[in-house]
Amino acid sequence: MPAEHAPDNAMDDAEEIARFHDRCSDLMRELLHGLAAAPDTARPFPEIEDAIGWPRRRIASVLGGVTHLRQIEFGGRRPYRFHDARVSSSGRWELWMDHDQAEAVRVAQAEGSAVATRSGGCLCGAVRYEVRGPLRDVLICHCRECRRWHGHVSASTAARRDDLVLVQAGGLRWIDSPAGDAGARRGFCGECGSSLFWDPPRRDTVSIAAGTLDDAAGLKVVGHWFVAHAGGYYQLPDDELPRHQHSAERDRG
Repeated sequence: MPAEHAPDNAMDDAEEIARFHDRCSDLMRELLHGLAAAPDTARPFPEIEDAIGWPRRRIASVLGGVTHLRQIEFGGRRPYRFHDARVSSSGRWELWMDHDQAEAVRVAQAEGSAVATRSGGCLCGAVRYEVRGPLRDVLICHCRECRRWHGHVSASTAARRDDLVLVQAGGLRWIDSPAGDAGARRGFCGECGSSLFWDPPRRDTVSIAAGTLDDAAGLKVVGHWFVAHAGGYYQLPDDELPRHQHSAERDRG
């Protein structure tokens, strides 16, 4: 068998694969289901597209679209494997899932990616929200804006924009985030002052202060951002989590 491209990036944990399945786009899920239908079978992109009923070059577009999710939430990992064109038997890029990856995807598909609705809100109750979809794991941000906004580092999860439902918004107020490069606005309660949301308009997700969830069970901290801006009054924890001098996106650039 030809050498595999970047095998260390392939996921092997069923729970991580299920989270990827929950978090990715509908088109990416369709591709995962197509790969799971033929485990341990490396195929060039056009052959997979024909099997799914897709037009040519859609796989390349879908894989490009999931890059941000992979890098930000999964450390670059992916629930599928590659042969590159230099070593594959077809002379083209080939894609496949191993048996265990395929089984994890089939389980996630059978469960319908069911995710319980989560709720949260501010300290006084003037703002209440529900998240009717999956939540990203928690990122710790050490940037100066977040420390001024929260009084210390921020600990934020995130949800798809369409999954975040404001149940009670009478107290919700917004302010521009002046120094950030994402053009974001920050949401807070005008009655009690609770910091709630970070909303970058060009992204598909809204960040939510993890401490405002009624129940954050199952979430975990997965990394630190903007450690170059960390305050002089504390030490970064020795937690062996990824650290980015700025954001993961800026560090990649």
